[in-house]
Amino acid sequence: MALSPFGKKGRLVTPTDESTEQYEYLSPIQTKAKTRRIMVLGATLTAVGIVGSYALATNNAPEQIVTVTQDIPRGAVIEESQLGTMNVLNPPAQAVPYKKRSELVGKKATKDISSGQVLLSSNAAPNLPSAEQGQEIVGLQLPSSNIPVRPLKAGDRVILIPTNTGANKDSANVEAAVTGTVDTVTTVNGDTKIDVVVPEGTSKKSAFMDAVVQKKVAVLIEGAQ
Repeated sequence: MALSPFGKKGRLVTPTDESTEQYEYLSPIQTKAKTRRIMVLGATLTAVGIVGSYALATNNAPEQIVTVTQDIPRGAVIEESQLGTMNVLNPPAQAVPYKKRSELVGKKATKDISSGQVLLSSNAAPNLPSAEQGQEIVGLQLPSSNIPVRPLKAGDRVILIPTNTGANKDSANVEAAVTGTVDTVTTVNGDTKIDVVVPEGTSKKSAFMDAVVQKKVAVLIEGAQ
C-alpha cells in the first residue's frame, strides 16, 4: 500500500483516507529551520536568565558598614578602636562603608551614640557649633578624682569649683565657682578633657583660671540625683 507524502501532524495517511481534516506538508528544510529557531530561542532565554540572576544576586548582596562598639557621647572625638562593622542588606542612605571608616576617625560625635548602633555620616563632624553670643568655651584637663564617676556627656549642666584653696563655704573657691554646660568630652593621657560653655568673661577670673591651669577644679553635675 502506497503512502502519501501528506501527513497529519504526528502521522501519515493513505490516499484513501476520507477524513475531511486539513494536512500540511513539512519539508526537511522547513523542519531543520524550525528546530534552529527553537534552539536559538532557548539559548537566548538561558542567557537572559543568567544575567538576571547575577543582577538580582548583586543587588541583594549585603554591604559592610560602620557601627560603634562602645558608647560615644556627643562631642567626644571618634577613635578607630570604637568602630566595628556589620553586613546589612539595604543599609541606611547615610551609612558609612567600612572601607571609608578612616574618614570618621578624629571627628566629633554630633549626638550620643550607643554601642551597636550604625554610625551615620551625619553623626560625625570636624567641630560642633561654637558658643553663642555672651558665652565662651573653657577647656579643662582633669584627673579622674576631680570628676563624677558617672561619665560626663555633652549637654550636662555642671558646676566647676576651684580646689586650690580651702573647701569650706566661706573660702574663695566657692565664690570662684562657675556654672556651665559640657560641650565636648574626650580622654587625654588618662585624664578627662572637657570643653565647657561658660558665661563670657569667665576666662578673666584669675582665681578660676589658676585652678584650671593647675588641674585643681572639681566638677559637679548640677541637678544630678
